[in-house]
Amino acid sequence: FVYPEEAAKGEMYNVVDIPENLQESAAEWRGKLLEAVAENDDAMMELYLEGNEPTQEQLHEAIRRITLASKGSADSVTVTPVFCGTAFKNKGV
Repeated sequence: FVYPEEAAKGEMYNVVDIPENLQESAAEWRGKLLEAVAENDDAMMELYLEGNEPTQEQLHEAIRRITLASKGSADSVTVTPVFCGTAFKNKGV
């Protein structure tokens, strides 16, 4: 969980654990993300079926592979990655 320091006008950020009241929801949505990626990427499916947790790098690579495989045909799009963030004076996200 990342949020800007107000005193630094959004130029410095703090990385903190997800607040306790949001951890259950975050775990649920991470699980849904992993399932969607595993359904569309063989390497991730193998990790998923073995019960192994992918590294952040493995997850990013799988999302990239899926995105590139879907490129060019609307019929082949199975996953559309969407990343959210904010910006202050064109810095952030």
